[in-house]
Amino acid sequence: MNTTIFIDGSCSRDGTMRVALTHGRYYIVKNIGTGGNSNIAEYNALLYALLYIQRKELKNVTIISDFLSLVQQMNGKCKVRSPTMKFYFEKASQMIEQCPTINILHVKRNNNLAGKLF
Repeated sequence: MNTTIFIDGSCSRDGTMRVALTHGRYYIVKNIGTGGNSNIAEYNALLYALLYIQRKELKNVTIISDFLSLVQQMNGKCKVRSPTMKFYFEKASQMIEQCPTINILHVKRNNNLAGKLF
């Protein structure tokens, strides 16, 4: 069975970060702290989705994000330059190695179901 999970991260002006993911009719929205930026929030959304996938033991998963940089980086189409972002990239890559049936795809913002949760 194929599974689709939409992810999104956001960061307010005061640095408060939130992540969202949807899986069918289930959704999670979580405040994850302060002091970040939208890039960190987007990668944290991916990490939360990967943890969810592991806990639910899901197979053949497509993760959908509207953050093009993240999708390109995770698919090896562009490099991660920031040392801070390399930490998140490497952590996500390690988690994906444990779940090899994961694909990460890009959609426009208005087609991201998780983005509608904020």
